[in-house]
Amino acid sequence: MQNRGQLSSSEDAVTATRITLETLSQRIEPGQAENLAAQLPKEVGIFLTDVDTVERFEWDEFIDQIVEKGNYSPRTSKQMLFTMRGS
Repeated sequence: MQNRGQLSSSEDAVTATRITLETLSQRIEPGQAENLAAQLPKEVGIFLTDVDTVERFEWDEFIDQIVEKGNYSPRTSKQMLFTMRGS
């Protein structure tokens, strides 16, 4: 993630992964989050948190939330997502 996402450190990669997965967990049903977490390494899956209320939002809003939470550029956020998807 660090190299492919062009992030400066492994700490930045962990932060980006956490922000992305926590934001995703707000968009998908709790059962889906648990299922996805089970397919990921434990140290990454823990970022898919259970939420009480699921928000439905479009791709652009998803990117905007990651940009805001991580103080990333939209381009960096999209690159991180494509990196995670391709991993």
